[in-house]
Amino acid sequence: MSNLWYFGLAPQKSRYTEQLSKRWMPRAFNYVFNKSSNSWCDVEETTGVDLTKGLNDDVGTGVVLDDYSRVVHCYRQCEKFAMLISLGEVKNGDAIFLQDYWTPGIEGILYSLSIRGISVRLYAMCHAQSVDVYDFTHAMAYWIRNAELSMDRYIEKNGGAIFVASSVHRRQLRDANFKAPIHVMGLPFDYYDVRPRSKDALQPSRRQKKVVFASRMHPEKQPWFMLDVAEEVLKSQEDARWVITTSAQDIQTSAELDKRLRERIASIRSSMNNRLEVRTGLSKEEYYQELSTAMIIFNCSLQDYVSWTLLEGITHGCIPVYPNFRSFPECLPEDFLYEHRDIHEFHVGEEFSCTFDAVCAINDIFGNGGDISPPDTALRCNVGRLLEASIIDWELTNRRNMQKEQNVWELPIDVVHLIGSRSRRR
Repeated sequence: MSNLWYFGLAPQKSRYTEQLSKRWMPRAFNYVFNKSSNSWCDVEETTGVDLTKGLNDDVGTGVVLDDYSRVVHCYRQCEKFAMLISLGEVKNGDAIFLQDYWTPGIEGILYSLSIRGISVRLYAMCHAQSVDVYDFTHAMAYWIRNAELSMDRYIEKNGGAIFVASSVHRRQLRDANFKAPIHVMGLPFDYYDVRPRSKDALQPSRRQKKVVFASRMHPEKQPWFMLDVAEEVLKSQEDARWVITTSAQDIQTSAELDKRLRERIASIRSSMNNRLEVRTGLSKEEYYQELSTAMIIFNCSLQDYVSWTLLEGITHGCIPVYPNFRSFPECLPEDFLYEHRDIHEFHVGEEFSCTFDAVCAINDIFGNGGDISPPDTALRCNVGRLLEASIIDWELTNRRNMQKEQNVWELPIDVVHLIGSRSRRR
């Protein structure tokens, strides 16, 4: 019997990390390991100490998560795990699963294991990293790439795998000389945990003529493009609303965009009778309520691998209008995609054309009352989460890596429904 040691993300309730690390992945591990001779445990919960004490729940300095809270939480996990190693609790043949490939302090853990001659498999979810030119870590590639590749080399030698959300990301990692097995699993999402409890909540008749934009207002999310689309939609649909949502207490964007973005938002609000709304400081429940009454969730990001907001929106009955770009053609049927260009490839007139395509897509959905069935994207990611746990369990049992890299987007839909329904009953 082997044990899986789970390093979750700092559970910030204002972000997806509390659900992911404290509910979604633990449920997947329980579902798989309850039928196995192997076991698993959360490193944080082995200590009996609250490792989140004193950490920020909002994003102060940082992009996706607060940098102070992120780093301190990782080091606290590593400190406790180093103690478990020294006490002999970590054995040959065990495995570590990092919920984020970038886990500061893990190099010290791998050092300690190597010194003691303990061979442990390593698994990690890679959310982006410096291989993505639009990710904030790309500017750090001159030093961070070596750290990323050192993790890859450890996995290649000792066993394990990298999990990513899309084939695009896997290709980026391969182009950067990553050699470890890479499985495409979507984002680890629990569809049945997020889905509204009442079936009535998913009825098209409940939907307002409303678009929700839930991405961060950072350059890679293209807030200018979004506001152009919002203005055109509100001009053409006099009874429509456009709602920008965030869990932060204020819009978070880069310093160079802040003043101009606020002025642009104020201008549209003034000219459109305040039908462009900015909802800040939303709890998860309040955010889900916005989704449950919206007809459309809109995205124009240059840097998203599937997107948490896409999964949440679909699960709450929103129709996605997303760009035909990067990871989205793999996870969404073309009916939900509008033509889009990489921002660096725009020529004169093309940006207007892309805006026009997005506006037409939204107006078409408004025109038919939103009576379109959402795609199966969230269901596939629900299954991808379970497959991650299953791959780890299989490899722990068989003491070797799977020969074939897996891709959840290639599974037949009947298999997706079968796996999802079985896990739901447990």
